[in-house]
Amino acid sequence: MKAATFNKGLSIALDRERKARGLTLAAIGKLLGVSYQQVQKLLSGANACSAHRVLQFAEIFEISVAELFKRAGIEHGRHTPTPQEHDAFMAARYVGRIADAKLRGNLVDFTRKLAYAGGDA
Repeated sequence: MKAATFNKGLSIALDRERKARGLTLAAIGKLLGVSYQQVQKLLSGANACSAHRVLQFAEIFEISVAELFKRAGIEHGRHTPTPQEHDAFMAARYVGRIADAKLRGNLVDFTRKLAYAGGDA
């Protein structure tokens, strides 16, 4: 899921929860310690919520973060990496184990050149 999709779904759910409880932007702002304008930006999706802010909203609405995500239609679970993501992870893991800094740097430079040459170096 892309960040923009996640943030939009979360902001819609947060605003729905706020309205269901009859809370104003100002009331939420007071509970969060921010201005109503900042709350408006969070609930419109103009600004993304930090993990801490999501937790604060869940506490205000007296629901768990998992329930908030569920209500937002955000799936939580393990991401299955693509073959490219898996290979990149493994390559980084192996390169990180090379003790010789110069050799490690040369390998990184070489792979960068390969990547930008389209793998045809």
